[in-house]
Amino acid sequence: LNGNSFIGMSNNNFYRFSTSLDANPPILNSLTINDSPTANAVSISYTAQFNETVNQVTANDFILTKTNTANGSIGTPTTIDGISWTILISDITGEGTLRLDLKANTDIQDTNTNSGTASKIGDDVHTTDLVAPLLNNLNSTPIPNAVGVLTDSNITLNFNETITLSTGNITIIDVTNNNNFQEFDVTNATEGDAPDQGELQFSGNTIYFNPTSNFIENTQYAIQINGTAVKDVNGNSFSGISDNSTFSFFTGDFSFPVFENNTPNIVNITSTGFTLQTDINESGTIYYVILADNATAPNTAELKAGT
Repeated sequence: LNGNSFIGMSNNNFYRFSTSLDANPPILNSLTINDSPTANAVSISYTAQFNETVNQVTANDFILTKTNTANGSIGTPTTIDGISWTILISDITGEGTLRLDLKANTDIQDTNTNSGTASKIGDDVHTTDLVAPLLNNLNSTPIPNAVGVLTDSNITLNFNETITLSTGNITIIDVTNNNNFQEFDVTNATEGDAPDQGELQFSGNTIYFNPTSNFIENTQYAIQINGTAVKDVNGNSFSGISDNSTFSFFTGDFSFPVFENNTPNIVNITSTGFTLQTDINESGTIYYVILADNATAPNTAELKAGT
C-alpha cells in the first residue's frame, strides 16, 4: 500500500511444485464391428477404442468367443493414433456366432507404462453362415434309387435349410435312352408348391417341379443340378449334381404285355404234340398249361408255380 515493490523470483528454487504422475491403467471404451458384414463374409474387422494412447497391443490380447462350428483367425492389430485400433478376423468358416473379447492381464500399456487394462466383452456379435445347403434325400420324392416310380409323378427336392433359386438349370436325364428328358431354367421359377405342368416352383426348403410329359415306363432317370442354381438365404451355393448316379430313380412297368403278329398260335398239331407260336411287345416270360377236356384251369399263381 506504501509503494514498496516485492523483490520478485528470478530462479526455480524460490517456489517449486510438481503434478502427480499418471498411475491409471488405460481403459478399453468400446469393441465394435466395422460396417455391416454379411453372414457369409469370410473376414470382418473390429475397432478397439481406448481412452488414451496405448501400445503393445497384440492379437494375443484378444480371444474369439464362438458358438456352434463358427471359427476364425485374429490378425495383428493396427493403429494410426494409438487410441483407435483395428483388428481383422479372417479365414472365417462354419456356422454360428463370433465375438471378439479383450482378455485380462494383457501387456497393453499407456505412454506412462501403466498397464492392467480390464478385460472387456465385445460390444457386437457377428452371426456367420458359410455352410452350403444339403439335399435331404429321405424327404425328397422320389428318393434316390427308388424303383417302381409312377410315370405321372412330380418331383420334390428337399434341403436342410431355406433355399432360393439363382441361375442355371435343373435337368431330368433319361439315363436309359441317354438324353435330356426335360431341362428347367431356375431363373423362370416362381414361389409356390404346386407347379403347373412344365413348371418349377420353390417354397421354404423345397423345390417342386412338374414335368411337361409323363415318364416312360421301365426307365432310369437322374436329376442334375448346376452348382449356381440353388443357394441358401445367406448366399451359400449348393454344390450341385453333375452325374447320373447321385440322384436317380426307376419308373415301374405298369402295362400288360401284348401279343403281336397274330399270336398266340398253334401249328404243326400231331397226335403227340404241337408248336406254340408267341410274340409279345416286351421281354418277359410266358406261362401256359395244357388241359384235358372239362379240366379245371389253374389260377395265375398256380400256373406260375407249376402246380
